[in-house]
Amino acid sequence: MYARAAQGRTHDELEELLDETQRRFGTLPPAASNFFAIAKLRMSCRKCGITRLDVGRKR
Repeated sequence: MYARAAQGRTHDELEELLDETQRRFGTLPPAASNFFAIAKLRMSCRKCGITRLDVGRKR
């Protein structure tokens, strides 16, 4: 699943993978939901030309 998410080029592809994952495994734990949210954020950043995004307590 991780590789497929990384290879996805559009939000639609990622949504399809998310739907498939939920059908196969049921409700996703927070870590898995966060993974998909981060993948979407990365796609949006790439589309806008953002190459680095630092987040965390000190940033």
